[in-house]
Amino acid sequence: MRTSILLTTLVFLAFTVTQRSFAQSSQNPGIEKATNLAEKAESSRRAGKVDESIQIYTEAISLAPTFVISYFGRSLAYRDKKDFASEITDLSSAIKLEPAVSTFYYNRAEAYTLTGKFDLSNNDLTKVLSIEPRELSVYLYRGSNYGYLGKYDQALEDLNHFVLLAPDKPDGYFERGRAYSASGKDDEALADFNRTIELDNDQPVAYRLRGDILKSRRQNSEALADYGKAISLNPRDTDALVSRAGIFTDISQYEKAALDLNNAGKLDPKFVGTFIGWSYLYFKLENWNQLVEASNKAIALDPKYPMGLNNRAYGELMLGNLAAAEKDINKAVELQPEFDLALNNRGLLKIRRKRYGDALVDIQAAMKLNAHLAYGYLNLALISEAKGQIDEAISALTKAIELDETLRIAHELRGKLYAKKGDLVNASADLKKSSEILLQIKKANIESLTKNHQ
Repeated sequence: MRTSILLTTLVFLAFTVTQRSFAQSSQNPGIEKATNLAEKAESSRRAGKVDESIQIYTEAISLAPTFVISYFGRSLAYRDKKDFASEITDLSSAIKLEPAVSTFYYNRAEAYTLTGKFDLSNNDLTKVLSIEPRELSVYLYRGSNYGYLGKYDQALEDLNHFVLLAPDKPDGYFERGRAYSASGKDDEALADFNRTIELDNDQPVAYRLRGDILKSRRQNSEALADYGKAISLNPRDTDALVSRAGIFTDISQYEKAALDLNNAGKLDPKFVGTFIGWSYLYFKLENWNQLVEASNKAIALDPKYPMGLNNRAYGELMLGNLAAAEKDINKAVELQPEFDLALNNRGLLKIRRKRYGDALVDIQAAMKLNAHLAYGYLNLALISEAKGQIDEAISALTKAIELDETLRIAHELRGKLYAKKGDLVNASADLKKSSEILLQIKKANIESLTKNHQ
């Protein structure tokens, strides 16, 4: 879209400048000199001399303040410098002089998007459509903005329109897939990402986002393949590296997880997701001090990131620091009231304080949000055990193990409960499994992992 509108506008502006040059040169002698300066400024910009270009455009504007091409050209130079505020100012000046030029609105919409002002961007995109109703790509761009604003119905309305009229364009399926995924419609999102990849198999983010859905469905092999493809297409994709590390952690390939996290950290030392990944790895390794340390680093980068607070809270819980854990959990829930992991951990905190009724409320709320929460069933088992309900506890632990067979503490606790019932065969099997998982954890090169982390 940008190319087509830009070319149309440059032709229009060239015509306008020519006409005004003839019409106004007698009234404003500076217009002819401003035209020459604008041409010189644009040559400088295209040669990479951006500051020089801005200086020349500014001189042209001082000579002819109503000469629109100078504002437009200087806005492009400011875009090259990523000075979006100045770009917006110049485009606004251009719009005042020529309110019927669609590219001015479109470029300003881009600048608004790049500064996170999606509503203002969409206002300009709507204006573009009023000028050029057939400019189909505006629906794609505006729909994407609606997605960032969390207005998924409006996003899907625009994106459906785009896909209907441009069924062979992968970007339409990709953006619609993002909107579906963000609104919790994973089946529809998966279908759109599949179609995106069919039309363009070199789209790394499509593989990563499809991998995220497959990971959430515990289709680890397929998700690993997608993350691997995403990384091969874009080796600097820290999100894909961290997500793949999460799967490696889940399947107990701890060194591979650490390698991915280490690479992500090298690519972007301030990426909070990397430290969340480390905290998850240490969680699975039952290394509570390192879990707290990694979470501290995540929180330092983003104090309002609920996952960082939640993970640190769990580490503090395991270390017996209940007051510190409570503070973090309450903050996490305040920031994200429907955060399943934080609600579940708040339930665990209440179990530690023997407030079983209150704990049950939180755990059930967490499991209502996530029916596949293995640690939710583990916490239910702890409540049942505390009440002497051995069979109920075993049932809950069995469900937890079905959801996560590497959940060592669930095997250990179920083994002990089987032993209480006199079922020594099942008790022996569970305790053996717990010991095998523990041995695998101890075999992990924790010293090396810690070195990479630091």
